[in-house]
Amino acid sequence: MSFFSLIEMLLGGHILGRVKDVNWNDREWGEMVVSRGEVCIQERRKTFQFGGQPSSGLRIPTVLIASSEIDSEHRMTINWIDQDDTSFEEIITFKKQGDAGVIAAALGRALKELGEESKLAQLERAERVRRQKEEQAQKEEFLTVQNERKLVWKTAGQLWEIVRELHLITLSLPGEDWKTIETSWRKIKSINDRIVLNLSIGVDSFMPALESRSADEGFKDTLNFIKLLGDSIKAIRIDRVEEEELAQRYESFPRWSHLPYFLLFVLTYTETMLCYKAGDNDTAMGNISRLGRLAIVLQEEFGMNLEESINLFAAGLETGDSGQVRATGQALEDYLVGAVEKRVGHD
Repeated sequence: MSFFSLIEMLLGGHILGRVKDVNWNDREWGEMVVSRGEVCIQERRKTFQFGGQPSSGLRIPTVLIASSEIDSEHRMTINWIDQDDTSFEEIITFKKQGDAGVIAAALGRALKELGEESKLAQLERAERVRRQKEEQAQKEEFLTVQNERKLVWKTAGQLWEIVRELHLITLSLPGEDWKTIETSWRKIKSINDRIVLNLSIGVDSFMPALESRSADEGFKDTLNFIKLLGDSIKAIRIDRVEEEELAQRYESFPRWSHLPYFLLFVLTYTETMLCYKAGDNDTAMGNISRLGRLAIVLQEEFGMNLEESINLFAAGLETGDSGQVRATGQALEDYLVGAVEKRVGHD
């Protein structure tokens, strides 16, 4: 045994096979060395130095090697998997005909010596990869839930914008204020281009009434559009059932199933304002109890605190104080807009 080999053994290298002059990665290297712990392609060491390491191009821990084979052209292919479960293929070409066999025998002996240690390392790696994939899946699920919650909030805000424009259209139809009606229709059309709900049929249905300047058709189309809003929410709950189930599992609020309550609240509010402006105070006051019940749901599912605003709004209706009705109604509307912007931001 040479002095160099003796030192290698004493330092724990335990060389099982070494050959000179190999080609890897389109470059010639001085030697390929197989030890119990690794396969290494490196520059050949000219002199020995304690603690020194020759320049290496490839180091593969033996425990990470999945397979190896030799072809008829004296090339060895080594397949290995790193600790992140990424697969690699290394192709090594030998100058001397017998060198491939030397390395293959050495590598076979190294893998055999590892035995149970290799199996244990593979099991540990598999468990680590499983945990990493599970953690990544949870992160992706959580991100999906966050994005879905934001989308629900965004849709709620867009519904409120549409309902406000429908309210203006309804107010403008008796006096045939077609300029205001067309402006509101264009705003609804713009919202439709951004909203996740499918409202195109309702938007297009307004065209004949606008062209013919028919108030009766406009009223009918407005009522049909309101019905379409409810139907579209039902449809999206079906289309996004997987996201809904995921949000439910994470106890995320609000969800698509909560959106109908929000729509009913804003529709009831705008109907109350219409009745008040039309002088139908009895119907307006009758809606207050419904607004209160819906506000409880919005508190639970959307985190909205509307009780005080509704009480002040109701007090103005009851006393006939138009200034208080306008002020408290505006405050309630501003609260709805602010609640959406807080969770979605300005679009």
